[in-house]
Formats: sequence, C-alpha cells, structure tokens
Amino acid sequence: MRSRTVSLPRSRWREMRSGPPIPRLRRRRAWRSSTRAPNSSATCLCDSRDGWFLGTPALVPSQAGLSDITRPLASLTSFRPTHFQVVIAAALITALVLLSTVVLILNSPIAGVHARLDVPNSDHVRVVQPVTVRFDQPVDLSKTRVTLDPTVGFEVHKQSDRLVLTPLSQWAADKRYTVVLTDVPNTGHSTKLSGWHTVFTTQPKVGVAGLLVDGKPSPDPAHAVIGFNSKVALAFTTAMKTSTVTLMLNDQPVAADKLQWASNSQSVNVNLSVLPYQSLTLKVAQGAYSKDNDPLTDNLAATVTAQAVEPSNTTSNIPAGYQTLPPFMIVIENSGPARPQVGIQDADMVYEYISEYSISRMTAIYWGKPPGLIGPVRSCRMINPYIGYAFGGETMCSGASVGTLHFMFYDPYFVPGTINDFDQGNHFFRVDFKGAPHNLYTNGDRAMALRDSWKLPNPPYRVDPTHPDIDRGQPADAPSVPMMGVNWAYDGNSGQYLRFDHGTPFTDDQYHAQLHAKNVVLLHVGFHDAGWVEDENGGAHSVWYDVLGSGPAEIWSDRKGVDATWRMGDGSQQFYENHQPVWFTDEQGKVIELNSGLTWVEVEGNGQTG
Repeated sequence: MRSRTVSLPRSRWREMRSGPPIPRLRRRRAWRSSTRAPNSSATCLCDSRDGWFLGTPALVPSQAGLSDITRPLASLTSFRPTHFQVVIAAALITALVLLSTVVLILNSPIAGVHARLDVPNSDHVRVVQPVTVRFDQPVDLSKTRVTLDPTVGFEVHKQSDRLVLTPLSQWAADKRYTVVLTDVPNTGHSTKLSGWHTVFTTQPKVGVAGLLVDGKPSPDPAHAVIGFNSKVALAFTTAMKTSTVTLMLNDQPVAADKLQWASNSQSVNVNLSVLPYQSLTLKVAQGAYSKDNDPLTDNLAATVTAQAVEPSNTTSNIPAGYQTLPPFMIVIENSGPARPQVGIQDADMVYEYISEYSISRMTAIYWGKPPGLIGPVRSCRMINPYIGYAFGGETMCSGASVGTLHFMFYDPYFVPGTINDFDQGNHFFRVDFKGAPHNLYTNGDRAMALRDSWKLPNPPYRVDPTHPDIDRGQPADAPSVPMMGVNWAYDGNSGQYLRFDHGTPFTDDQYHAQLHAKNVVLLHVGFHDAGWVEDENGGAHSVWYDVLGSGPAEIWSDRKGVDATWRMGDGSQQFYENHQPVWFTDEQGKVIELNSGLTWVEVEGNGQTG
C-alpha cells in the first residue's frame, strides 16, 4: 500500500510557532515519513533526533484531535499581561523586598537605636508642656543622663521606649533648648545610641509688659507712684483671652465691673479706689492665657502707691504731668500797718492762723514762680516747721522767737529755707514805702535763687493742673472766722469767695483788688500753749497747733459746703518725720479733689478764742 502524506493547515502551523526550533526541511521529512496504520485514527508525530513529541508518544492525532491538543498550549504561549498587571506585580515584589530588608536590618546588630523628639511643634513648645523623646525599640535608660542647655530645672520620667522631660515650674519663654543624651543601649545591650541631641523652642513671652499711669508708662513698673485720681492700666505683651485673666489687688480678685479691656485685648484699665499714701499690690493670677492659648509666662507684681494731690491756682499755669518741685512758703504779716499786702493773690494755697493777740498771720505757698513782689515778710511761728516738712519746700521768714528758733534749727532736722536775721544770700530787701518792721519783702527771683541753693528733692505729692469745677456738697452760706475777724462773701459773677478783714475788703496791692479764693477750708485742730513767750513786748505766748494726724474740716466752693476730714501724716510723729501734705476725705471716705484756684486754709484751734 502506498503511503500518504499528511499536511496541516497553515493556521495550525502558526499556532505551533512557539514549539522547538525544527529546521523546515527536517520537519517536512518527518511529516512525509510518518505512516498511518490501517484503521487507525492516530498518527505519530515525532523526531527521535530532536527528542520531542506532541500528543501520545509515537501517535499523531488526526487533524481534529490535533486541534484539541494544541489549543491549551497555544493559549499559554500567546498570553500577554496588561500594563496595570505589570505595575501591580512589580509593586508586590518591591514591597516584599523592602519588608524583608527591614526585617533583616531590625534584627541586625548594625541597625542601632534611634530617637526622635515627640512634640506637636518643636518650634512652639508651651512653657508648661512636657517634652517627650521616643526610641524606636525598647531601651535601657538606667544609666542614661539628660542635660538641657540653657540650664533649667526639670524632672525626667523614664519608660522602656521614651523619656518625658517636665519643667519643675516652667520652661523659659522664647528660648531655644538643646537636649543632650548620654549613651542609650537597647535592652539586649547589643547596640546603643551615642551622642544624640535635639532642639526645641518655647513659646513667646505672655505677660504684663508694663504699667500705665494716666496713659504713660511708669518708669518703674514694679513700684509705681500715682495720684489718688490717676488712671491705671496693665499692658500685656500680646492679646489676651480676657475670660482667663483675673487681676488681684492685695491678693483679692478685682471685680469684673472694675475692669475695662481695650478693643485689642492687649491692655486693661483698672478702676482703683486708693487713698493717698496707701500702697496696693496689683498682679495677674495664674491661669491666664493669650488668645493663642499660650499660658502666662511673665507676671508682674506692681506695688502702686498713691500720693496726695494738692490744688493749684489758675495763675500758676501748672501743666498736666507736672513734676512737683519744692514749693516756696513765705510768711506774711497781717497786722494793720502791714496792709495792704502784695503777692498773696497768686499763691496756690494760704494757711492763716493766730500769731498772738487774735492777730492772724499767713504762710503763702507757691508751686510755680512767685510774683514780682511779696510781703511784708514777718517771723515764723510753730506751725511753720510742721507745714515746712509736710510740703517739702523752702520757708522764708524774717525771724522767730528763741523757742521757735529751737525747732527751726533743730539739729540735725533744720527746716529748709532762710530767715532774714541769719540770711547771707540776699534773699530779702527793705522798701521805703512802709516803716520797719513792716517793710521786709522778697520777690520771685530771690525765691528761685533760694530753691537753687537748697536743691531739695522733689516732694512726694502731686499738684493738680487747672481743671473744670467739680460739683459737690450742699448749698451753704459763706464761712467766717470770728476769732480772727475774718469773713467771706460769695461772688456769683466770678464764682469766688471775697475776703473781708474786720469788715473791710482785704486787698492785694499787686492787683489793687479785693482778694478772692476759689476754695475756703476751715481746719479744726488741737492746740496748746507752746511754753515760751512769742512777743516780748506784750508777753504773749506762742501757740502750738497740732496739725498732724486728722480731724474735722469744712470746705466751701461754688456756694456749696462739704463736711470733710483733714489728714496730714500721723499724729504720733515728730514734725520732721512727716512728709505728707494735707488732704481731705468726705463723709463716705472718698478723697476730695479741690477745685482750681486759690485755696485758703483757716486754722482754728478747738476751743481757741484768741
């Protein structure tokens, strides 16, 4: 029987391209030499030289059978993955490699111990905030030391994987701290961390920047001096969360209605009720926060001391913020031959008191430059050492009795000033239009020269600049002092009280007009016989007024009267120990601010008749 050649369709050959590389000629011969057994459906497709076969060994399937056998092989050999599948496979392989690497490193002795600073923001650590250093594995901290630069008190809490640094009080604000650790071994001591350091920076300062007095920064915020009517404010370094700020006054909280916050929440006005020469301590309680929630870092305990405020005459032109200078206190006679006096109208304050024989004498006080002519100048009395030290100025008089001179020259507490009988500075002169002893005068230039020679310190009180009238008190008739023969009449046109002496208008020869005062004060004081003769001609004894301490007073201004209390130093003091001038409170204990203009103080001894 003649053999037949079996040929495959071209499509089948294309499917078999991935098979073993058989030379075309050899492959053709192989097919040609293949025989098919009678009545057999299998055909052998083999090549013993190449060692490969397809299908059942030595059997080659029919064309239909061959298609069934080669289809799976063709499917495998023709697979082409998508780009996404390639990326996913690569990522999985990379992750496996990295994971294996990490495991190898962590289990390797060369990995070491690593640390990091664990705070929300290393550039803004709050002053009370703990600082944590974390490690990447359990460590042995038994011998590890921690240092901080700059040095600050702190506690260290050690755990197996961290250090917690807590300030004993608080970190310093606005500081850059360096944390340094000595060796940190792991728990197995197979490796360690050496020479590790890191840095953190603390929050900005939050606190009291200063104390404002009447809108101006106090030169010494910790010890501020104010007037009883001064406006006091605390200025902060940043805007504050006002609901967290509590002000303490002498360790007692200030009521919220006494505080007025600025619109920017960076300063607060404090409505203080403070008496002259009373000291109060003002500070911010702990627990205050800024608007950025930073806690208070810089507190300030400000000691505020109030001073008395003395009235000034409108003619003195005392400016706002005037730094009080030592005043001039010039003793002026009031006997008949001395009238009319000159230079009294421009005084800021006048004390009038009995000299002897029911004749009054005056001490005129000037805070500004005295006028061109003042007099007649007469001798001092025992009241002068008291008011001389109280007002802290220079006293000018013609002389004094031996008893009074003992206190004027009381070693080492000399009453500052000059007495004509001992003067070597040409501070007085005689006039020819009056006879002695009523012809001794001085003037503003000579008084200023006296101030320059003494160089006294600035006295501890304030002088009130000119201000609008303050309405207080109840309608009252004008005052009178019968013992001195003095009475006053209110002039509604000028709003001033006109002075009469024994029924005659009392004039100032500088203005050739009747003297007038804005405020008239009647001071009720104790008195006693000083114990020595003041006037050798008539034998009158010197009167000693007890003007230290406190006592009742009446004040008239603008046709109204006020029942008041006068205060000046402490009644137990010696005259040279007191440096506080007179001031007044009303029946409610509030300080009385006198109106601007000449203030005339009538001193009347309790029960005194002459």
